Amino acid sequence: DLDGQDEGLLAVAGDLAERCRARVVGIAARQPVEMMFGAGRMTGELIEFDRHELHKLMDAAEARLRKALTGRAESVDWRGGLTLGSLADYVAAEARCADLIITRPDVGAGIFNSAVRLGVGNLVMSAGRPVLIVPPGASALDLDHAVVAWRDTREARRAVSDALPLLELAGQVTVVEVANHDRVSEVESQLQDVVEWLRRHGIAATPEPIALSSIDLVRL
Repeated sequence: DLDGQDEGLLAVAGDLAERCRARVVGIAARQPVEMMFGAGRMTGELIEFDRHELHKLMDAAEARLRKALTGRAESVDWRGGLTLGSLADYVAAEARCADLIITRPDVGAGIFNSAVRLGVGNLVMSAGRPVLIVPPGASALDLDHAVVAWRDTREARRAVSDALPLLELAGQVTVVEVANHDRVSEVESQLQDVVEWLRRHGIAATPEPIALSSIDLVRL
């Protein structure tokens, strides 16, 4: 993040890189100031100043990345620059070399937000890679217990397949599906298939069908 609010993000990336002996590529982008305000309203001096300030932000972000990841990742690379398109498209294109994208949730607001803030939803839909979203306040990747929220759809199957490397690191895996009372037995049988599939990939998991009720909705 060019605004510097990335301490937790870098900590989680470093934690995962260390566990997986991974290469880490830092990516940052921003639209130029003329894209925010319109080129016709910008002076050459303002455009040049914007470029200079952006280079400073990029250098600072790269320095934070290397400080946090050097010694934890197998290697650390950096890619950053201006883009006339969306930031999500820029990151998605650069992530062609990656198994996993790690970012933080959409935060902040403002009329020019899309020029400086990555749209995570757009990234998820366009990247063709799994995306791990680090919540505020996180400082490490807690994989003591991973929960798979299952529904027998193409999207769920693809998501679990993408998550296999992370599930292999988890201490405990539970596959959960919420269903109407009259479908619990059917769902339990389907979850057993998923658990068996995970077992064949070296992951010990347990199924947990949950009958839908008002109490369960409150508990969930």
